[in-house]
Order: sequence, then structure tokens, then C-alpha cells
Amino acid sequence: MLALYVIVGLIVLGILFLSIPVDMALELELQDKTRTRVRVGWLFGLVWKEIRARKKRPAEEEKKKRDIRPFITLIRTRGMPRRLVKLFRQVLRRLHMRQLDGDVRLGLDDPADTGIVCSFAWPALAYLNSFRLLSVRFEPCFTEPLLELRMHGAMRVYPVEMAGPLLSFAVSPAFLRAIMSVAASRWRRRR
Repeated sequence: MLALYVIVGLIVLGILFLSIPVDMALELELQDKTRTRVRVGWLFGLVWKEIRARKKRPAEEEKKKRDIRPFITLIRTRGMPRRLVKLFRQVLRRLHMRQLDGDVRLGLDDPADTGIVCSFAWPALAYLNSFRLLSVRFEPCFTEPLLELRMHGAMRVYPVEMAGPLLSFAVSPAFLRAIMSVAASRWRRRR
């Protein structure tokens, strides 16, 4: 009986941990060089971790390149592309956007071309800025060709909400067929 209480307690504890939201903040800056910064927070902002891109070492560049055939086999499985699109939509619906801000400065070689881009961009930006959490500013530069972009976004994810779409994807017939075909192709290659 004690073992049952321990198992139930561990399950409840796991669900509680998955119910704690994960906050993500993304900053992207494109001027002379690209700079990105991703921060992930947990426990309502008490624990933050900055994720940085690894710099490639010379030894890593010399490693054998991975075979792309299993990926192609996975994608070509009947029903898999449609199932991936459904998973992508379900995951996007469960992301809680908190804010998305952007600043764009654009200048082309010809000021007339810059004006044409502005005539298409401003109506689209007026529609996008009508959303509560989205703010994008566009500034044309008619004197010199340039592209500057600054974006900042923040979102919140509840891991327990992702369990449903991921489990339904994992037990879908398309995914199971894909796993079987990838395993069969690897088994055939080894023989």
C-alpha cells in the first residue's frame, strides 16, 4: 500500500512540475552582424538560463556528416506531412504570446524602390499593429541602402498543455508507420 502512495505522489509531483509555466524571451538584432539572445525562465521568473549558440570547433567540422535518408523516409510516409502540420498548429495554439516588438529600418539603392516597399509595408503593419500584443515600427531610409532589424518577443508555455498534442502525435498511425519504415530502412542498410 505504501508503494501505491509513493507512485501516486510521484505522479502528482510530476504533474505539478509540468504545470509550472516556462517563460521564454527572444531578442534578435540585425545590423552589421546578427546577434541573438534567448532566455528561458522557470518558477515564475526565479530561475533564468541564457541559451547561447555554440561556437564550432575545428574537430566538430571534420566529423562525418549525418545521413539524411531516414529524415526523407520519415517525411515520405503516408499521412506524415499532414500530421506534422497538425502538430505544429496544435503547439502554436498552446503558446501564450506576451509581447512581440519590432523595429525595422530599411533603405534600398533607389529611393523610389524604398517608397514602393513602404507603400506595401505600411498597410500590412497597420493591420499587424491592431493586435494587442504586437508592435512593429517601420522606418524608411531614403539616403543610403541599409537594413536594421531589432525584435524582442516574450512567450509563456505550460508544459502540461503540450502533453496532449505530443501524445496524440506519438500514438498516431502516421507516426508509428514512419518509425517502422525508418527502422526497416536502417535494418536493411546494415545487412
